[in-house]
Amino acid sequence: MAIKRSTIIIIAIVIILIVICSGLWLFNEMNSNNTEGLKTMTQSLRIYPDTWEERKNVTKDLPDSLKNEMDDIILFGKFGISKWGVDTANQQLIIYAYNIQDKKEIDMLQNKKIGNWTIYVIHDSEIEDEIKEVYAELKRIENSSDLHVAGVEMMPADKKIIMHVSTLTHDNEKLSNTTLKGWGVEVVLAGRLKPTITNSTNQSY
Repeated sequence: MAIKRSTIIIIAIVIILIVICSGLWLFNEMNSNNTEGLKTMTQSLRIYPDTWEERKNVTKDLPDSLKNEMDDIILFGKFGISKWGVDTANQQLIIYAYNIQDKKEIDMLQNKKIGNWTIYVIHDSEIEDEIKEVYAELKRIENSSDLHVAGVEMMPADKKIIMHVSTLTHDNEKLSNTTLKGWGVEVVLAGRLKPTITNSTNQSY
């Protein structure tokens, strides 16, 4: 007896649904395993902001090969780093990254092995939201005051804003040594620069 065309279509649809469901199950299992790894990792994890002073604490327990990798990431990475995590018990180095310019670069770093250590990268979207909020407030102040802003450098790890101005005025001098949404503000006199906003890695926003 010939199989009806409608029956063949139904069988094909069922097979497709089984394949899709299997793929979703496998994807969820992989994500679940990664999450469990992160939970284990955080039990002995120490977090350090990405400042010059704290980098000494980050590197003191790391092998030289991993220190060299860190130097390359700091110098050549196309992303900002808000903080580092060091888990000596599990031999894991965690990078909290923001303003990511090249996702492929992050993919190459993710789970990278350096000797017995493993590198993890976590997208720090929280600091990105904070930077946008602070910058929006800066623009509001700039539009309503006589600031003569030439450039702004934002340093998330230090929670610091360095405002470069072409001319010192009463308005911009008042801002120096104040805080803006929890960030310290420093006003410095500079030459005329193209207005820009940068983070501590000198990447444009």
